[in-house]
Amino acid sequence: MSTGTTLKLPCVVRNLQGECLWIHDGTGVGKIVNKYEFKRQPENGDCSLTIKDLQLDRDDGLWQCQVTPVSLHDFALLSETVKVTVLIAPHKPMIKGIREPGSRLEKFAVRESDVECSIAKGNPPPIIYWYLNDENITDKAVTVTSQTPTPKPETLNTISTLRIPFKKENNNATLMCVAIHPLANQTVSALLNIYYAPEVDVEREKYTIVEGNERSIECKVDSNPPATVIWRRHGTNPRFGRNVLYFERVTRDLNGMEYECTAQNEYGVAKPANVKFDVLYNPTVVNVSYTQSVLTGSRARLYCYYDGNPSPIIRWFHINPRTGAVSLVKNANGKNQHILD
Repeated sequence: MSTGTTLKLPCVVRNLQGECLWIHDGTGVGKIVNKYEFKRQPENGDCSLTIKDLQLDRDDGLWQCQVTPVSLHDFALLSETVKVTVLIAPHKPMIKGIREPGSRLEKFAVRESDVECSIAKGNPPPIIYWYLNDENITDKAVTVTSQTPTPKPETLNTISTLRIPFKKENNNATLMCVAIHPLANQTVSALLNIYYAPEVDVEREKYTIVEGNERSIECKVDSNPPATVIWRRHGTNPRFGRNVLYFERVTRDLNGMEYECTAQNEYGVAKPANVKFDVLYNPTVVNVSYTQSVLTGSRARLYCYYDGNPSPIIRWFHINPRTGAVSLVKNANGKNQHILD
């Protein structure tokens, strides 16, 4: 029942002999004009109580109808108790750290965090539910209601404390505190701003590139707040502040090289992501044997070395000095050296 309304508590006694009496929270209540009205000795046995202008501090609680005994040898008649709840609308819920609707609540990923939702007044105390987007997470909260003693028992404070380790995936999620009450359901929400150390990734771990082409490789970073990107060739000084590693013209010197990218903000350093280069280039002569003059029956050693990627396949050919005919030397294929006996 709401404050200021009138309430009737029925109590009808058959064969009434004693007097009617009402008890509120263990204390007898007498008739008060324009407040408590009932008949002490009604002829029809109707001892019903009418409570006018309901007030929380005077009328909320347990009520019981009683009929006094006629003699010392009799017992008083007692009805079952009835609970009267005088409804008081609670104030709007408030999330600690949020000053105005739509504000962002700053928390850290992984670490266990406490979020407090408080509601002033309200009778009965509101029931509080917590939601993370559409997920009910009330089981991770503890709710406590405190009451100020008289003369202001209506001053209630309900505090629900949510304890949860937020994840980085919760960044930009909506956290809601919902207060359920017979007079009004109310909601307060906050947008989460979850801080976390960076994580990095690259499209693939190995890049095959033709010499002379350009190539750019992006280091993808996930962090909050934004992180500084660091590219480093293994064994060299880092390059700061560029997400993209760019080569205007790839050369063979890059073949087999490994680079790593990482990122750093005030909450940590990312585990490096590595890339390796496979540069394709045409064979070039590294070293070949010089022209030789040898005697018939003597041994001559011929050799040739090429650099290329993929590795060149060596083939030896014989050119007939008289006819100019060219023939493949079969037993020398794939070898860098050829011995003439």
